[in-house]
Amino acid sequence: MRGHGQSADPGPNYVWSVDDLLNDMKGFLDALGLDRVHYVGESLGGILGVAFAARCPERFKTMTLCSTPPAIFPPIQKMFAVGYENWEMALQ
Repeated sequence: MRGHGQSADPGPNYVWSVDDLLNDMKGFLDALGLDRVHYVGESLGGILGVAFAARCPERFKTMTLCSTPPAIFPPIQKMFAVGYENWEMALQ
C-alpha cells in the first residue's frame, strides 16, 4: 500500500481513495504478470480484496479473509479516524 513498507511516500497532500488503492492492486498484479491469484487479506487488506474482487472477479482463484469486517459503520469509521476529520486524514 502507498506509503507503507518500502513504497514511496505519496506526500502530505495526497488524498486517499479506495479507487487509487484498487488501481494500485491491479497495477501490482499486472506488473508481476499475474492473471489470477490466491488472495489473502487481513483487516483493511481484506476489505480492499473484497472490493477488488467485486470489480475484477476474474483475477481471483481463491480469497481468504482474516479479521475483516463485512462493513465499517459510521461509529467505527469515526474511531478509525483517531481524532482526525475522517480515516483518510488519519492515514495521511
